Amino acid sequence: MSSYTLALALIASRSRSRLLAAARLGTYATCALVAVATFILVYAFQIHDFQIRYVAHYSDRSMSWPLLLAALWGGQDGSLLAWTFALSLCIAACTASLSGRLLQLQPLILAVLASVVAFFTLVMLFAANPFERLINQTPSDGQGLNPLLHNYWMLVHPPVLYLGMVGWAIPFAFVVAALITGRLTDEWLLAVRRWAVFAWITLAMGNLLGMIWSYEELGWGGYWAWDPVENASFLPMLAGTAYLHSAVQQERRGMFKLWTVSLLCLAFFLTIFGTFLTRSGLISSVHAFARSGMGAYFVVYMIIIAVVSSGLIFWRRGQLRAVKYIESLISRDFVFFVNNLLMMGMLLFVAIATIFPAVSEALSGDSVTVGAGFYNRWMVPLGLFLLLLLGLGTLFSWRRSGATHLRRSLTLPIAVAVAVAILHLLGGSAVGYPAFLALERQSDALVDGMIAPFYRSIPLISFSLCAFVLAGHLQEFWRGTLSRMRSTSQNLWVAFTGLVSGARRRYGGYIVHLGLVSMCFGFTGAVYDVEKQVALRPGQFVRVGEFTIRYDRPRMWSEYNKRIMAADFTVLSRGIAIGHLEPAKFIYDKPMGMTTTEVSIRSSLRDDIYAVLNQIDPSTTVGTFRFVVRPFVIWIWIGGCTMLAGAIVCLWPAASRGKKIA
Repeated sequence: MSSYTLALALIASRSRSRLLAAARLGTYATCALVAVATFILVYAFQIHDFQIRYVAHYSDRSMSWPLLLAALWGGQDGSLLAWTFALSLCIAACTASLSGRLLQLQPLILAVLASVVAFFTLVMLFAANPFERLINQTPSDGQGLNPLLHNYWMLVHPPVLYLGMVGWAIPFAFVVAALITGRLTDEWLLAVRRWAVFAWITLAMGNLLGMIWSYEELGWGGYWAWDPVENASFLPMLAGTAYLHSAVQQERRGMFKLWTVSLLCLAFFLTIFGTFLTRSGLISSVHAFARSGMGAYFVVYMIIIAVVSSGLIFWRRGQLRAVKYIESLISRDFVFFVNNLLMMGMLLFVAIATIFPAVSEALSGDSVTVGAGFYNRWMVPLGLFLLLLLGLGTLFSWRRSGATHLRRSLTLPIAVAVAVAILHLLGGSAVGYPAFLALERQSDALVDGMIAPFYRSIPLISFSLCAFVLAGHLQEFWRGTLSRMRSTSQNLWVAFTGLVSGARRRYGGYIVHLGLVSMCFGFTGAVYDVEKQVALRPGQFVRVGEFTIRYDRPRMWSEYNKRIMAADFTVLSRGIAIGHLEPAKFIYDKPMGMTTTEVSIRSSLRDDIYAVLNQIDPSTTVGTFRFVVRPFVIWIWIGGCTMLAGAIVCLWPAASRGKKIA
């Protein structure tokens, strides 16, 4: 059906517009068939149809219906079907939204989308068929789902991440159609705007939910380890962020046209590249699927995407020349340009570091590991520079910034940043957060040579930059609200909501920036981690940071398919009990002997207390435990919610729509 739709759409693009309606119906039929296939597999899990190999391998009769739903994406074959289902939802919504709009581009848009569905269905038919049946005897029970996936975040993290990855197929289809037809005015850019924001925010939320799952389930005490699969979903997010800023520049100033189309093609290419990394077996990761034969399909498809995209861009290079150029280095135009260069540098670094171990092993036979310390050595300073650009881009003017404007815009943010730096220098150590790090707090990779002073100053620099960006953005909100109050005599709340609703993209973007500042604040807290690994008897205490933790008692009991070993702790601050911790180990009967670490976390606005049970001796009740006090973690999750709120503001439809684009 997708091939039929592709053929109809291509014919319709050759001035056979009467076939466009048939191509639209073919698109709906394709999406409906993908949905039917998905629902059949979901139903097979619910009724325990172990004649299907995939159902037998990733479920058993003890699993509840939510876990049986999560089993759909618990393995390689089913996850590819879930991926295609998410893609079909986006395509159906896109087709419905087009209706009578963009009639010159619509046939080719549908053709590109049909080709993407055709690729994924071909891969499932010949390399990863989720409906493959067991030839021998049907088992009475299945093998069960990986216990690491028995977590409520796995019900939402994969589908949201899939939506974010496949969402970039829609803008890609628009830009390819625009390149083929030569209609490279802003019509396609305006039409694709909300789809790009939707793809970006769902991808960001998918990554954030994955961070929460990693933090709560894997038991290592962190939320981002620069794992290859994490990087695979981070790369298109970098390209997508650069695209969104470049698109604003093209809309407002007629600049960066070549950047814009190139970044959009790159974002889609990286979603396919990320899928290839995850499913080909090329890299080793706790998130990755087993080695399979589908890698060749993705390599061929990536070559096709790269060749077609590059060829079209080269063909239309004359139409992609900028109408205007950067007039001043002290302008928002130049900040956006540097912002894009910086994100492309970060993207290139992460991509090379991710695939380097596989390339090294293939060429020399030596296995090389690229750890988190190596990534942090370079990504931390680049991230701080990006944070600075985030603040300057808001405060500078388009084209050029005059002395009066700079003085008016920069005075308050700089004053706030300096004040925060002084307070941190004078009082940081007194509250447990010194402005400068001791060398022993850092890995050797971060303290060698002349860069040591910079890394020692990271908390001071980061908190000051966060204050600078926060003050600058709040200043913009306040000035806009105050101006509206004066001109309309509205009260504060009405003026503020009117300001935001009147310029949703601008102020929604500012809210997203505020969420990013909150996340950077939370990330910085990791430099103050306090960790202890101890052996305790019931009744004994351990001091971790400013907290005292008492080991109360062990507990052991059995549930269906697993045995549970847990420990109860009381957390005290200045002699007063402020909370309880209950870390545990789950030892599963199926898969046989599989053990998961169930951490216990006490969260507050200031810090998290993170407890991990390593082992308890049943005869002596002596246990070995690991405790981590990590400041400001909750601000990462608050920042993620703030970013989501900002994206919703950007996506919220205006009260009155303008004329439709023909």
